[in-house]
Amino acid sequence: MVLVTSASTNALHHPQIANSGSSVTFNCSVSGEARVRWLHDGVPLGGADRVLRVHGVARAHRGMYQCVAERDQDSAQAAAELRLGGL
Repeated sequence: MVLVTSASTNALHHPQIANSGSSVTFNCSVSGEARVRWLHDGVPLGGADRVLRVHGVARAHRGMYQCVAERDQDSAQAAAELRLGGL
């Protein structure tokens, strides 16, 4: 997941595949200073770090993860999908 400048994004749409019980990490790369927030299927998640870690992946963790970066009047977002593997 990459977020480049204040008003444009470079979203990676390749799904991230994880097996149940494993951990997965999403990185939100932002140029410059910006407030960062994360959403899972449109629902805000706690925390404002540029790295989101999901431990003990389960069915409830599947779906789209969005990183939203905001700076003054500008904002940009990037998204990636988390899918469960075959194990």
